[in-house]
Amino acid sequence: MSHVTSTNKRDPDNKGRDNSAHSLRIASGSTAYGRPGARPRSSLNKTQAIRLSDAEHAAQKERRLVATRRERRALEELRLPAAGMDLDLDDGIDNYEEAILRGDACMDISAAGEVPLGDLLHANELSEMYAVYLAKHGNRVRKRNRRGRGKLIVDGFEAQIQDIADAWEAWELFAEENGPNARFMPPEGAAVQGEMLVYVIDMFEGKWVSVPFFAGDSTIAPSLVRQGLFPCTPYFATVVFTARTLTAFHSLRMRCPRLGKQAFLRSISDMHGVAPRSYLQTQFSAAYDLSLRAKEVVRLRVAQLLGRDGPDWRLQNACPPCLYKVEGEVALDPPFFLTMDGNNSLKRVERREGYTTADGVKVSGESVEAIDDRAAPRDYYIPAAEVDRFAKGRGEELLKGFLPDPKWAEGTDGCGDGWHNMKEHITQKARGVYAETGIFGAFCRHSICLLICDMIRSGELAKYGLAATFHLLSVLGKYRLGYDIGCKFEQWVYTHPLTAFAALEHGFKAVVGAFHGTGHKRLCQVRKMPIYTTGSGLEAFENMESVFSKSNALAGTTRHASRFHRQRDIVEYFAHTDNSDALAGITSLLDCKYRHALQVLARADQLLEAMDGLGLDHADKGVFSRWLDAERAALEKLPTDPPEETLQMEYYRKLVNLGVSQDNADKVLAVRILASPPMGSPEYDEFNKRTRKEEAECRRVLDRHERCITVVEDLERRLDIGAGERWTPGSEEWVAAATLAREYQYRKSLDRLQGLIVSRLLELSKANMVETGYKMRKHITKAIQARSKSLKTALARYNAAAENLGSIEPGVGLCKIRRAVLEHGDAVPAAEEPVTGVEAALAASAAAENQTGWDDGGAQDVDDPSDDEADTDTGFEAVLNVAEDGHVALGTESAATMAAAADDEDGGEGGGEGGELHRGSGHHPP
Repeated sequence: MSHVTSTNKRDPDNKGRDNSAHSLRIASGSTAYGRPGARPRSSLNKTQAIRLSDAEHAAQKERRLVATRRERRALEELRLPAAGMDLDLDDGIDNYEEAILRGDACMDISAAGEVPLGDLLHANELSEMYAVYLAKHGNRVRKRNRRGRGKLIVDGFEAQIQDIADAWEAWELFAEENGPNARFMPPEGAAVQGEMLVYVIDMFEGKWVSVPFFAGDSTIAPSLVRQGLFPCTPYFATVVFTARTLTAFHSLRMRCPRLGKQAFLRSISDMHGVAPRSYLQTQFSAAYDLSLRAKEVVRLRVAQLLGRDGPDWRLQNACPPCLYKVEGEVALDPPFFLTMDGNNSLKRVERREGYTTADGVKVSGESVEAIDDRAAPRDYYIPAAEVDRFAKGRGEELLKGFLPDPKWAEGTDGCGDGWHNMKEHITQKARGVYAETGIFGAFCRHSICLLICDMIRSGELAKYGLAATFHLLSVLGKYRLGYDIGCKFEQWVYTHPLTAFAALEHGFKAVVGAFHGTGHKRLCQVRKMPIYTTGSGLEAFENMESVFSKSNALAGTTRHASRFHRQRDIVEYFAHTDNSDALAGITSLLDCKYRHALQVLARADQLLEAMDGLGLDHADKGVFSRWLDAERAALEKLPTDPPEETLQMEYYRKLVNLGVSQDNADKVLAVRILASPPMGSPEYDEFNKRTRKEEAECRRVLDRHERCITVVEDLERRLDIGAGERWTPGSEEWVAAATLAREYQYRKSLDRLQGLIVSRLLELSKANMVETGYKMRKHITKAIQARSKSLKTALARYNAAAENLGSIEPGVGLCKIRRAVLEHGDAVPAAEEPVTGVEAALAASAAAENQTGWDDGGAQDVDDPSDDEADTDTGFEAVLNVAEDGHVALGTESAATMAAAADDEDGGEGGGEGGELHRGSGHHPP
């Protein structure tokens, strides 16, 4: 901190001071009233001002002399240069003598002449100071920049952290005995070595305070912390924050993660009645980091004294209900449950230097982030280097001697290759902005955090889950995992060379969460849904969604933070929620689960009644397991379409194509050869052009016919159909294959339509949820309208398949999908026959939409002529209204015509209003 003194040499009566009798001292960082480094103005006469200025001048001079000597002795005792630490004292320490030698500050002068240097320092002290300065700064060639300033402060505090932790313990004891609002009182018999004027920022006031220093204090920072004041610089502090202010911010942020430093400091400025001071954010961040670091050192000391400082002690004792064992207790299988999932909300933007190329393209250059190599506190995080061991391509050497169990071959999980990461080509460009694209976490069933790892410039890759699983198996042993893609992930674990042996040793098993399991194939559901797996009980394995819904509030304050501060804030948040929410509320959680189990057991009578209705024996509860096994066995036999039937249907289709190509070939070969006009005549060029076109078309038709013959002959060889045994229209094989193909097309189109209708119901149920903003509701409305096209196309294709099937299986039921255009208060028209549950739900949904409005008078408000979404022809909100009449009715247009129209309109506007849905017996939507 440099000092500049303005004097008036022409006034010897005032001893070198100006008429205002004030030395104008400009402290680095501030000059305004109420800010550190400034002096409040007072209304004094000339004599009073001169006396006050003399006293202040003498006090300031004495303070500089005492402080610099004490700092020099402290540095000699710490012997930091001998330990190999290159501390730039001019960055962290305001040394008045060094500032004078560098020319950064002026000495106090007066009209009587310059103050002799001998009055400030003895000759030997001056020589020693100058020698130290030359040795330290004389031959320095390294250039400093702002990126390293923060690291210098961190290193300066870290060299004193043990003393600071001792001081923090002393202050905590003092506050416990005297209350948090008590002002620090020096111990009895303590020798005051000196005092220093610092600007103290508290919750409700900010003021200059003279802080005493006692004999035995090594450096300034521990002495300030012992008095409940946290500095923002390690060696010469002018601004400090009270401990209760930092504690208040930490507590508020743990409960409201959206609260940032800027909002908190602006609130403090409002309470102080001053304008916001932007520079306080940097100072507050340094003091806040120091307070959390001191608390972490104290926590480690306590853990060491209690014998809880092992590398995995926290993980092994994170959740008492899950991990504590009672003597004599029956062992559970599995012992406990875990869930894991990725979350891409907690991204972090990487600060890079941007520049423009010669072509005018803006590109990002080198990183400009501050240098900070600190590691996150506690042991929640798995290091990135450990995670990368499980990356794709890193285990090639291990794979050479590894042979996975054939049981876990590809395609045996029930879902096949249906699960992949998101569209990488779309998200890759966005991920280039972020250094970390989210977190991957593992939690127990009681929502206590076990592990975290950063997803770095990627999506939710397999390596994150594999690294977490390997660590958990190595430390905790056997457990059951719930994961969105547990079916596929279990196969990855058993086929990876680093995790396979641990999984085999502990009998690793994964299931799919109850919510996400509905999107998996049926075979996967009967294998991996919690309700079908023994030992899962009533657990849904879906607590990750609720955990991330709360932790997402951290995104606003960590998106632009440094790597360390982001990890530190995430760890602090989960550590706080573990202790203050999860563990504190675990008794109520267990009570709730116990009551739920009793409610399920109380419904046993309903089970017995259902068994009576099915004619089952009450004592034979194993019949349900046998049914599930039978369903699983049936589904395992049909993981794909039967190959024999598939070949027969394919052969039938190729024969139909061969017949069409044969007819086309006969037509082109039957064209008569016409006489050519004379060469050079006007008709010759036109004739020649038309002839070449017809010859090209003839060649295409004949080539297509040859390909059809080749395909048919190949299928005949595969089906063992001999020469002269080719199927012909009307033959028994032809009719059977045609029927099989029509039924296959009917079932496929029905499955597609069923899935879209169920999805439609779910979408409509989410369209008008509470606390959904107007813009979001409009966005959802447009998305539903766009997806209506696929539903129309599926309806048209189903009607076409039903029309073809109707000639074979008469009496197919009739379903109509129509727009919900009922007026307010109108009841849904009753069907001729009782409708099913889904159809009634659709009708009720339509009635509810018309009563409440699609978007509460916003989007799609037909009564509002200014609404650009009021066009009734762009939406397709539909309900089912079933009328069984025993006949196949197709309305005014045939289903084939609607299907063709749907195909011609880019994916389908066919099957609109008035379109009909045929429902066959045994194949209707649920």
